[in-house]
Amino acid sequence: MLDLAIIGAPRAGTSTLFAWLNAHPAVQGSTPKETYFFMDAEHPLTVRQEKRGEPTVHTAGLSAFDTFFDESADGLRLEATTHHYYQDTAQEMFARSEPKPHVLFVVRQPAHRIRSSFLFTKHNRGRIDSGLTFNQYVDVLLNGDPSMLDQHYHSDSSLYIAKQELELSTYVVWLERWEERLGTEHVHPLVFERFVEESRRVVVQICRTLGIDPSFYEKRSVSAKGETTLVRSPTLQRLAHEVGTRIPDGRLKQAVKSLYRWIQVQDASASDASGTDRGVEQLKEYFEPRNERLAQHSNLDLSSWCRP
Repeated sequence: MLDLAIIGAPRAGTSTLFAWLNAHPAVQGSTPKETYFFMDAEHPLTVRQEKRGEPTVHTAGLSAFDTFFDESADGLRLEATTHHYYQDTAQEMFARSEPKPHVLFVVRQPAHRIRSSFLFTKHNRGRIDSGLTFNQYVDVLLNGDPSMLDQHYHSDSSLYIAKQELELSTYVVWLERWEERLGTEHVHPLVFERFVEESRRVVVQICRTLGIDPSFYEKRSVSAKGETTLVRSPTLQRLAHEVGTRIPDGRLKQAVKSLYRWIQVQDASASDASGTDRGVEQLKEYFEPRNERLAQHSNLDLSSWCRP
């Protein structure tokens, strides 16, 4: 069924890691990278997939997972739906698989990840009202009623995540669940910040774990994926994203995309990206004991999380 899965809370570098591993000739990545196939039945993303006629394990059965891969191609099967990270269905199906897949469990400094997720959802996806700032969002998470966010979000799946960010970022709880279901030999925690600083070395170590030739990466590198850009109109960005999914790839799409970015994209130092320090510091304080527990459980070096 599956040999390798990349999971992690959103905005933890899983797209870039997928690109690195998918470049290896002994690896066959799914198309698309995120299949959402093993989401829980009641999750908004499952509802969305089924409305689009996309297969899920609930509607099409396990055999339909093969449709995301080229049956004529060889190689270890790789999939990277980040949201499988907190799904009971994914844990159950992976645990029942023989042999069990290896799971790369990616973690990122929680405060920085939550800020990145908020800004990406607001600007790249246009799914949050422009009037809601990151600091206000953090105040709601830590001290308010999550239902206050309902009026500011334009996507059920994004709202679903936004309300649970504190829970999803307590990584040790989810790591323990995955280890319990699959065994520690199949679950491999990975620190995002180390991957950013030493991408090639991290990927080489993964290759050795999987038993594939690491020398492929001696002179190769992959650019970062999914970076956040700030836009002038989140509403226009949301509509453009929806339209863009319906335009076939090609020169016309690239030309339209380039023109749109020239009109829409702001300087990365602009807007509310520079006014988030208070919220970040509040989140760091909240997660400090939880991060310490993660470090003790996993023996991960989280020293980079103490940096500004």
